[in-house]
Amino acid sequence: MLWPVETVPGSWLKAFVGAGLVGALGASPLASAGDGTANVLVVVVVDMDPLEPGFQNHREVPAGTQRVEGISIWVYDPSETATIYGVGYIGGLDRSIAFGHVPDKNTNRGLVASVSGTVGQPIVPGHFAYITDGIEKLFAGPEFQYIETGDPGVIPASPTEPIVWVDVELSEARIGDVFRFYVGDMTRVWLSGGGGAFSTRGFLSLDTGGDAVPDRTPTVFGLDADAGVPVPPAAFPVDFVDGPLTGGGATIAVVPAPGDFDGDGDVDLSDFTVFQLCFGGSNNPPATTCPPGIDADLDGDGDVDLADFIIFQQNFTGSL
Repeated sequence: MLWPVETVPGSWLKAFVGAGLVGALGASPLASAGDGTANVLVVVVVDMDPLEPGFQNHREVPAGTQRVEGISIWVYDPSETATIYGVGYIGGLDRSIAFGHVPDKNTNRGLVASVSGTVGQPIVPGHFAYITDGIEKLFAGPEFQYIETGDPGVIPASPTEPIVWVDVELSEARIGDVFRFYVGDMTRVWLSGGGGAFSTRGFLSLDTGGDAVPDRTPTVFGLDADAGVPVPPAAFPVDFVDGPLTGGGATIAVVPAPGDFDGDGDVDLSDFTVFQLCFGGSNNPPATTCPPGIDADLDGDGDVDLADFIIFQQNFTGSL
């Protein structure tokens, strides 16, 4: 089931606050600030599934899905000591924190038609933040970029809302398609590793960024500059987290919809015929005529009954 942003339950946010926020991400190596100061690691992390506790880098959607909502991007500092003036280059309306898709035409039959973002809560309360398509792109596929500016402020350890809510539009997505998404430091790539999207020394100085965990993210400029060395040395390192530590980005995988028994991507008349063979009635197990290997118990209660028929009907795409 896909949740529109405005209907995502609020209780799941509890998984991200306090110690739960850091724990949900798992252990991350704290990089040295390089000048003998305390270790500070600012995290930029993608959560693909708001209905699961913690940060998820994978999400499954049923075949036929056209819009995936509720993806989010969070920024936090576990030590709550890093101070910033802003994020990104406002003069160029890009070169900031970018979120985008890397196409794989060799394995995917469908495609990502668009990626769009809506500003949530700025990293520093009171800052001005907005989304831009980016005059200069970072990724080969659709993307957007996030910019924030204002007076200096401390990056919180426990944000209550992401900086961005993300919507993804899919086109002709088929079972087996896996779409990959990345979050990256556009400024660091643009400056060939000489700076970063975060401003720590003044108004939009663009001096700190990079990535403390290299994942060799492919971009239109080659590979993301994943150096963990902060600029200047007294500033903090930044960890951009999307997919697993081994690389590969965050993913959306297209799986069969409940009731798609023949795996053709549609829940249609042929699937209804199979469902009829399995229907056992209220409080009854699957009928003995159910074909081997078919699981028509769509709600998982051990019966194939009216509740399962309602689920089947909700996913039905053909005509009887």
